[in-house]
Amino acid sequence: MEKAVGVVCEFNPFHNGHALLLNRIRERFPEKPIVCVMSSNFVQRGDFAILDQYARAKAAALGGADLVLQLPFPFSCLSAESFAESAVSILDRLGAVSHLAFGSEVTEPEEFQKVAERLSGEAFQAALQEAIHIEKTTGYPALRERLYRQKFGETPLFSFPNASLGVEYIRALRKFGSEIIPVPFLREKAGFDEMEDHDGVASASFLRVLLQNGEWQKIRALVPPPAFDILREESERGKLPVSMERLTPVVLYLLRTLPRAEFSRLYGFSQLGDRAKAFAAEAVTLPELVARIQSPRFTASRIRRGLLALLCSIPKQIEKELPAYTLVLSATQRGRGLLASVRENEKLAVFTKPSHVCKSKNKEILRQGSRAFSADGVFALGFPTPQNANFSLRQGPFMY
Repeated sequence: MEKAVGVVCEFNPFHNGHALLLNRIRERFPEKPIVCVMSSNFVQRGDFAILDQYARAKAAALGGADLVLQLPFPFSCLSAESFAESAVSILDRLGAVSHLAFGSEVTEPEEFQKVAERLSGEAFQAALQEAIHIEKTTGYPALRERLYRQKFGETPLFSFPNASLGVEYIRALRKFGSEIIPVPFLREKAGFDEMEDHDGVASASFLRVLLQNGEWQKIRALVPPPAFDILREESERGKLPVSMERLTPVVLYLLRTLPRAEFSRLYGFSQLGDRAKAFAAEAVTLPELVARIQSPRFTASRIRRGLLALLCSIPKQIEKELPAYTLVLSATQRGRGLLASVRENEKLAVFTKPSHVCKSKNKEILRQGSRAFSADGVFALGFPTPQNANFSLRQGPFMY
């Protein structure tokens, strides 16, 4: 079988823009299967996914993905750099991927390589660390962009949201010495986080708002028919929309009662903790809390990731780890053929069912799996109809 084209994704939810990208990949690489590494029940912006991972993976399989593998918690909700590194590490260790495709506002491969090389250079990294140490009022993304402009006299690719992730993918490929070839595809029609549709294509952010408001007629026009059916079914089962806001009392309780010393052991929370604790005394909703904490130094995404670390006990040292395993979330017949070849690879454990993770004899897999399934128990409280803490252990992949 031909080696696959890899895609790093969230499909939160799967929509016409995602289907368009998969079609473009299929047109360019007709003989290759498409394997997606998709976020778990938790997404990179520091939030619960709006519907669970298996429902999203089913929509992807019906929309053009041959194999959907999980990017496990908490790697799916770390900073852009760590998120990209974790996902790329899975694709690289599969040993069955030749290309990495991604949507972007810019599509010149040489530009991505140039920026990735500059960012990873020792001189730039040293200057960046010095600036971080000195500058206490500016957030990391803005500080890095400003330093890049000063040193190289041009607007960096990572000033564009999708291109920024593309740069991180390439940095990760370079770090691992991977032979996977990055292939940017033009992001068409709707822009990142844009709150309107363009000829049937809208951002996932806009769709999440529509789902929260139950605007089904608008949603129908923006997602493939099978994906729409899945959304309606999940809604009728009390499993959509999932929302972290349902755990607002828990977040406020933790912030109001935990001693400050506890914050220092959590991912992304050591610098954020005091500010969060102070505003938790006044805020009564999660959006209000995030808005109050937000500042030039602390972006909304960084704050949400910190609050998620608080809620799910993500340790400070997590960025030193990589995923020890992945789960099969969905597979077509073509994907199952790829899966058969992947299982022979000893560099990465690939499990078909969550319950199989718990039976592993590998201590690192057991440790990471236990942490992920505990977090799923927290996610279960975000459903409109709360689920049992062990709901995810009873799930299995969609085979198409």
